[in-house]
Amino acid sequence: MVIVIRYDNGRIDAFDTVSFTAPQPFPAKNMLTNFELKLDALGTTGLWLAAHYYDVDPAYRGDAEGGEIPVARRKMGWRFLLAQADEVAHVRTVELDGSIVMRRIAGQLIDYARFEERAKAALGEKPSAINERVLALYDCIERKNRALGLPVDAGTIAGEFGFTAKMISDIEAACGFEGNDWNGDGDESR
Repeated sequence: MVIVIRYDNGRIDAFDTVSFTAPQPFPAKNMLTNFELKLDALGTTGLWLAAHYYDVDPAYRGDAEGGEIPVARRKMGWRFLLAQADEVAHVRTVELDGSIVMRRIAGQLIDYARFEERAKAALGEKPSAINERVLALYDCIERKNRALGLPVDAGTIAGEFGFTAKMISDIEAACGFEGNDWNGDGDESR
């Protein structure tokens, strides 16, 4: 796995879990390695990658009853600091194996994979420009919520895909839609 972090000053860090590392960094009984990109401490301790392993000790076969397949045990491995807390404010994007999973939008580093998953389900591939995509997804969720009688406040809708109401407002302002009917539905209430 390759992780690439791009910063606002042009710096690029690349981390490779294969190159220049021992082919078996965990005990010889490891059959599966679990990598976890930890986003929960971005502002306090930084961006971390944790690597855990699944131990297949033959003793575990005795725990399996009646011909069941034995269960490997997940064991804690190690964690690695990819970006210090003071560097996080300068991160533009984080990629995993060529796919952007985090991106700075409207001044905030967001879980871009979460956003894109939701956007693809609702919008498909169009629009492709990020700001238009954010606003189109917002509009789609707002319309759905109105139709279902669900909350239509900006914070609730934006929160469904990892944004805040302020981020939506900032994107609307940047696109020149502030106070305008940008989506063409006649509703200028936002």
